[in-house]
Amino acid sequence: MNNLDLSVIILSFNTKDITGRCLSKVKTAKEYCEKRLGNKIEIIVVDNASSDDSVHMIKTDYPWVKLIISKTNLGFSKGNNLAMKETKSPFILLLNSDVYLEEESLYKSEFKL
Repeated sequence: MNNLDLSVIILSFNTKDITGRCLSKVKTAKEYCEKRLGNKIEIIVVDNASSDDSVHMIKTDYPWVKLIISKTNLGFSKGNNLAMKETKSPFILLLNSDVYLEEESLYKSEFKL
């Protein structure tokens, strides 16, 4: 399994601290997988009109994240659909902001297509 690209889409709505922890864990898993497989993984966060400074935190602490800012709360389905329109990756992972990946979560050596 080589050079498979992946987009990870995360929705955020007033979960600044939770989303920050999620992104820290995603970064570790992303770097591990990219190093092992030589692929590219993009991270997209859709902020669903948060009022808790989530947008500023993501822009400041996670500049490698593609941030989509919605002026209204689109909900889970519409938010994910908005982000999916922005990617060309053959694989998409929809991830809730309260999910914390382990280092090998995006990579598994026994996986075969």
